[in-house]
Amino acid sequence: MVTTEASAKSAGYTYQFQRALFRIFSSVHRKSVIGIETDDDVVELHLQDDDTVHAIFEQDKHSVKQSGQPFQDSHKNLWHTVHVWLYCLQDTCAKYGDIKYCLVTNKLVSEHALARKLGDAKSSEQIKACIEVIRKKASEASKEDSSEIVAVSSFSDEDLAFVIERIELLDGDGTVGGISLKDATIQLFHLPDDLDGMQQDIYRGMLGHLVDLCQEAWLRREPAWLTKNSFAARLQSEISAHRMDRYLERSLHSTRWREFQRENTTQLMFVAQLKHLGMPDDYCDRALSHYFGFYAERVRLLKAGEVLPQAWASRDAELHQRWEGIRDGVRLMPDEKESADDIAVAKSILRATLDANHRAKLDGRDTSQPYFTWGNYHELANKPTDDYFVFWHDTYASKSQQSDEDK
Repeated sequence: MVTTEASAKSAGYTYQFQRALFRIFSSVHRKSVIGIETDDDVVELHLQDDDTVHAIFEQDKHSVKQSGQPFQDSHKNLWHTVHVWLYCLQDTCAKYGDIKYCLVTNKLVSEHALARKLGDAKSSEQIKACIEVIRKKASEASKEDSSEIVAVSSFSDEDLAFVIERIELLDGDGTVGGISLKDATIQLFHLPDDLDGMQQDIYRGMLGHLVDLCQEAWLRREPAWLTKNSFAARLQSEISAHRMDRYLERSLHSTRWREFQRENTTQLMFVAQLKHLGMPDDYCDRALSHYFGFYAERVRLLKAGEVLPQAWASRDAELHQRWEGIRDGVRLMPDEKESADDIAVAKSILRATLDANHRAKLDGRDTSQPYFTWGNYHELANKPTDDYFVFWHDTYASKSQQSDEDK
């Protein structure tokens, strides 16, 4: 059974990945790398023009509780974090030219909380006041107090002042205007308008990519460092893939073919053609699903605007030309005893035309679903007055001619 505590921990762990993705796209530095579970929950390093490396250390605390916040005055989250920053201060200063510390939580922190005062302290007076509060709280702490405030107070005023001056509190996810962390990150993607409705899927793809990279690094027992440029490239790949997804046909079961079939009560000539050849009912039923599946996808793709009408006309022409070549080839069979309108010959034309291995291109691009070609042929076999009408038996050739004369 999944406990509430386990769920909260999982949410907190996932929060680091979400914050890392947000930091990758919110960073204004071109040469930046983001670390997860390296020197802190999330770390941003960026190279300056003077070849010094600036570092931002981020401690992320997520809470699912209705009240309170993780960086309360007496909570170990606050004092353990500050203690670690102080303990590593000498090594940190030796490695980096500039340093910033961030306390990040999804909850809101009140104006009276010490974490808020630490984040706001920038003047010498404000910093001095925070140090006095820390030392006072440490002196009042009992021996059983596990919040590490006593350890923090053991550092010099100089070290405390250095760290406090560089602390920034980012509550409410560290976003502007109370927007959620996910929505804020999606805004940083700057997605084009034609991908409206796909933002959540793209976000999931980017977050999943980040998790995969971290897991691969950790399995190699290496730190997970991610580059901003690589994620910018990945985002472009996601955009291209989702644009292609709008363009490419979906699986038959994902289409609205049943809905279109229910709405269509007219007699369909392509079904009559199949019945004329003696094709069984189950074959005709499948042909109907292919026809309406193709119809549904064509409607969707036309509405999406990715495939222009002339591309469909070009595909119809290519399919018709292919059918003509197959028909001519079958009719030139060496067996002179068979007539051109024989049912066996018509079935041969049908079988070769609806070859399961043939996937007709659309607008020069490959397609993947067989029904998307079969359904297109059924549509052409349903339009006796069309220039690209196809038929399986010569009986329907005469019907096509009659239709032309009736125009």
